[in-house]
Amino acid sequence: MFIIALLLSVGAGIAAWYLRQDTPAARAWESNNGIIDARFAFVFLPAFSMALLGLALLSIGGLSREIPWIYWSLSTFGGLLALVGLGGCVAGLFGKKIPLFLQPAWYRNRNRGARR
Repeated sequence: MFIIALLLSVGAGIAAWYLRQDTPAARAWESNNGIIDARFAFVFLPAFSMALLGLALLSIGGLSREIPWIYWSLSTFGGLLALVGLGGCVAGLFGKKIPLFLQPAWYRNRNRGARR
């Protein structure tokens, strides 16, 4: 199960990175009326990837109980990643605004040229 969570977290992380790029193919989701919106692309998907990675690390830490320092470090780091990721998932699903530090530069500045 942790292998599936690890693979899904890597896949979701690559997808989140791709949606943040300033290329026409990566920005095509803006003009479509599909499932992807800015909160999904910039908040939910990276947070989902982080939560899955945290859960995978928790599982790997649980498998290494014979070596206490690996168990505690992976469990602590995985638990923190999972909590932050789950909080980000909730914010991405139910939040109203996207924090500025999570927005890529091209998204923040896309209307700046139109106003001048």
